[in-house]
Amino acid sequence: MPKFKAVLFDLDGTLIDSEFFHFECWNEILEEHGVKLTYEDWLKNYAGIPMPANAKSLTEKYGIVTLLEETINKRENLTLERFKTKDVILMPYVTTILDFFHQKKLVIALVTSSPRQDVEAVFERNGLGKYFN
Repeated sequence: MPKFKAVLFDLDGTLIDSEFFHFECWNEILEEHGVKLTYEDWLKNYAGIPMPANAKSLTEKYGIVTLLEETINKRENLTLERFKTKDVILMPYVTTILDFFHQKKLVIALVTSSPRQDVEAVFERNGLGKYFN
């Protein structure tokens, strides 16, 4: 009998390497306002920070005159569109690890703050849904 019955995973940074993906999405929005971040700046100042906080920080820092809610909605829509149409890099050995736990008949669950529709798009495009209960 196994010592545990379930394994929990996060999405960003655990199952998928999403930092560059998020960087590209933000740059697409910022370029409309004449702003372009470097990846180094992104990693140093914005990586791992929740999207609403980044939206507030970036619009204030660069003097972007727009409603914060509008920026957040635009970013959420762009993210979902890209998750549906662009490849996201899986973290190393993700499918190997998921196969292992699946074969052991453990419950595999996702705990994430990412919107459900983003998760569904990533799972569908990358074939990860079959592993999760």
